[in-house]
Amino acid sequence: MDRRLRNRIILFLALAAVAAVILVRLSGRQMKRGVTFTLPALLSGLWVLLAMTEVLNHYDLDEIQALAAAVLPKPPRPNSG
Repeated sequence: MDRRLRNRIILFLALAAVAAVILVRLSGRQMKRGVTFTLPALLSGLWVLLAMTEVLNHYDLDEIQALAAAVLPKPPRPNSG
C-alpha cells in the first residue's frame, strides 16, 4: 500500500471517529465505560443533526436566538461582591 493511500485511510478513520463523537453528543445518550458509540446513539444523533440543519436552512440566526430567549429561562447572574 503506498503512503498516499495509507494517509487517506488514516485521515478518513480520524474524521469518522470525530463524527461519531459529535453524533453521540447530539444524541444526548450516555455511553457505558469503554463504549465509544452504539448504533442507536449514532442514529439518534444523526436525526438531531438533520433536524438542526433543516431549521438552520429555514430560519436565520436572529429568529432562532429570539425563540431561544423566549422559551429558555435566563441564566442566573453571578453575585457581585
